Amino acid sequence: MLMKFRAPLAFAICIFLFTTGCLDALTNSSDSSKFWGDDCENVSEEVCPSGEAPDFSLVDQDGNLVNLTLYEDKIVVVSFLYTNCPDICPALTYQLRKLSEELGDDYGESVEFITITVDPVRDTPERLATFASNNNADCKFLTSVSNDSFGDM
Repeated sequence: MLMKFRAPLAFAICIFLFTTGCLDALTNSSDSSKFWGDDCENVSEEVCPSGEAPDFSLVDQDGNLVNLTLYEDKIVVVSFLYTNCPDICPALTYQLRKLSEELGDDYGESVEFITITVDPVRDTPERLATFASNNNADCKFLTSVSNDSFGDM
């Protein structure tokens, strides 16, 4: 008896799950262009420190040394992932690739994307190069060659 209703029940559950986010958007009258992150103007310096990011030295997927001084006068978008990540990391990489396409000539000229692994033990430059190639990504994927690169974090 339950087998007869399995497909319609699965369909109904899927529709429910897919529409819950849509219904929230319809009932939420807030401005959709509003920034969703933390507003640093309304929090303490301890929570949201100001100033430049500290410099670092990491290695990209081609074995080249990379640091922030290479990106002076550019907007740098930093993301974090690891190559063993089964779901969100490839999706994030895809979204960054699409965004770079939308930026057109500004991408590379005034905006750069760098992605830093959170698993430097496994994510060697070679592994990052494979991940970048498999995901058709053209940003820098960075890893550490030793724990010394992370300083006193």
